[in-house]
Amino acid sequence: DLARTRSTEPYFRKESTRRLLKRITTFYCIQNRVNYQQGLLEVVIPFALLKRKDFETRKCYAYFNSFMKKHF
Repeated sequence: DLARTRSTEPYFRKESTRRLLKRITTFYCIQNRVNYQQGLLEVVIPFALLKRKDFETRKCYAYFNSFMKKHF
């Protein structure tokens, strides 16, 4: 799923971006005791994009986790 996620956009082909997406989704699944489901990366993407604005990874995750708790 990771390799196919927005693969036409250069930012998402970068290994550092893929590691970030994997890190956030893996940590979320472990912390919340849920299995990864297809499409979760698309939900993570807006929060991962915050990293481009000099947000720390932990803040990107915190905002994503808060969003998930509120809406899912």
